[in-house]
Amino acid sequence: MMDDNKQNNDKNIDTSMSIDLQRRLQHLLT
Repeated sequence: MMDDNKQNNDKNIDTSMSIDLQRRLQHLLT
């Protein structure tokens, strides 16, 4: 169960990081 939780956490961090990157890219493009 703990393993699953950690995996989920990593996934969330990955997602927020990619969203942040996308926002920065869009900021640069506009």
